[in-house]
Amino acid sequence: MPPKKGHFSAFVAVFCVFALTTGIVGGTVMSVPHNDEHEGTLAFSARSFHPTTTITAVPATTTTLAPPAETLPSVLPPKTISTTPTTTPQTPASVTHVQRSKTVATTPASTTTPTTAATTQGPVSASGVPAPPTVSANPLYPLEQVTSFEAGTIPANLVDYGNLVLPPEGYIASSHLVPTSGGLEVKGYPDSISGGVGGVTGAGFNLSDAVPNSGGFDVCFSMSAGDWQNVHLVLISWPVDQVWGDGELDFFEGNPQDMAINVHEIGSDPANTTYQGTWPASLASGVHVVSARWDPVNGYNFYLDGQLVEHLPIGANYGGGPITTPTVPHELAIQMQDTTQSSTSAETATIYWTARYGYNG
Repeated sequence: MPPKKGHFSAFVAVFCVFALTTGIVGGTVMSVPHNDEHEGTLAFSARSFHPTTTITAVPATTTTLAPPAETLPSVLPPKTISTTPTTTPQTPASVTHVQRSKTVATTPASTTTPTTAATTQGPVSASGVPAPPTVSANPLYPLEQVTSFEAGTIPANLVDYGNLVLPPEGYIASSHLVPTSGGLEVKGYPDSISGGVGGVTGAGFNLSDAVPNSGGFDVCFSMSAGDWQNVHLVLISWPVDQVWGDGELDFFEGNPQDMAINVHEIGSDPANTTYQGTWPASLASGVHVVSARWDPVNGYNFYLDGQLVEHLPIGANYGGGPITTPTVPHELAIQMQDTTQSSTSAETATIYWTARYGYNG
């Protein structure tokens, strides 16, 4: 049986009672992301439902774009569409997530490795931040929206998770989201605001605009240098319907010391990881753009600064079952937390901009 990756949605009900009796969230019952265990430490996973606390919105930094008019060459040939299993809402139990070495696909579909870059970015600024795209490099995935975080304000489509323990461990707080003219800083450091919760306090939020069944996201970000200890950053594509079995994609998960890609099973056992990969070491320093694209014909493609890093064809099996793609809309979530509530480090992830893409298939 393939190794499992567990979630803690069941914790939410217990946490709500705990929150009401202890006042840890100021008297408000919160809906929060949750995470899971990863080879002795707890790795992130996506949310079970939306929080109710938001940061005051300043609706001037989000741009919605129409699909580009220009015609660019298509790069990926058609393949057999994989049928996605029927799923039902569930509360995943705690399951130990055992790291599995990446293996060669045992049942690969016929495929041609894509060559088109993920994005068409503008010039790089003096601070090393590339301008966000104005058009998609691949007409199969039209650019639909760009959200900038460089105006020194919180964009209107950002939904903050508030102040709470992010199950199963790690305190997060709104004050650890710091908008600056250089980008949105997600800051982790020990903070007395957490009360009796130990370790580093982080932050979490999602962007309320969704990718349709297929499409993708770009995130332009950087991470501070140094040992993050057990503090992790995660970039998650999470189903809008809040059904875990409808597909969780952690297209970045970890810190400068451990930078992973995790694709969860779509179906009855979403705790199972169908693919585990690693980003190139160059991502650990400087400003970079990570991109994820998916559709039911071409599978998943992951890019670093517009260049292909990994291609997962539909039907390929990397030791955890065949690769399939979502059939429901997904939204982008970003979170930072101390997975052991014992870290003493201080770290910052800076988000400069994000982009959302649709699908023309």
